[in-house]
Amino acid sequence: MSEEEEKQNYQKTEIDFADTIRNAETAGLVKMVKRINAQRYAIEQELEDRQEHFTVCIFGSARVDPEHEMYKEICGLAKEIGEMDVRIVTGGGPGIMRAANEGAKLANPDSFNSFGVNIKLPKEQEPNKFLDRSDTHQLFSSRLDQFIRLSNLFIATPGGIGTLLELLYMWQLNQVGLMSDKKIVAYKYDTYWKGLFDWMDDTVVTRHFAQDRDLDLVQPANTSEEVLAIVKQELQSFEKRQ
Repeated sequence: MSEEEEKQNYQKTEIDFADTIRNAETAGLVKMVKRINAQRYAIEQELEDRQEHFTVCIFGSARVDPEHEMYKEICGLAKEIGEMDVRIVTGGGPGIMRAANEGAKLANPDSFNSFGVNIKLPKEQEPNKFLDRSDTHQLFSSRLDQFIRLSNLFIATPGGIGTLLELLYMWQLNQVGLMSDKKIVAYKYDTYWKGLFDWMDDTVVTRHFAQDRDLDLVQPANTSEEVLAIVKQELQSFEKRQ
């Protein structure tokens, strides 16, 4: 065997050995990640099963000032929800999130009833001052999972891309049956959300990428009275299961 052939064989052996080690390490990491995910899922399920207090998640735009009419409206809505002895969880930041947390504290200023699930961003989002507890996530995915774990009902108010992400995530989980026991409400449906659902119907359902019944998984509401009626109904169902 020539020197060149020996060199090539040696290099091939090195590569094979490195691939073997890499594959073994990868397989080990995959098993570890699967085990961690299984443990995490079991813990989250147990925490959800132990939940004794009905909690409503309200999400919407961070770009609404306290002087804005929408801020005052959401604050008032959250206050009425809080007066049912219901906890409120939001993204923990400004705008609609702050309005909802403020409403929770106005309803029950001495209760532990106002949660924030924050996100660490390059442009820092400070927790608002109406929180009894604030958790901060590095990833949107884990943040969304905590929303789901903490909440019994979701209210999507007007907002931007982040709000749309949250709505679609909850909607998709409901569609595949992973969250079918938790209602999703699209608040201000006629004046804000209707265009999205019309597009889903005209474009997505028409192409058979979704079904008509998928559109019914999100409940429309235009007034605070409609939202409060849904919250009351879901709260009663929750209490019967306890």
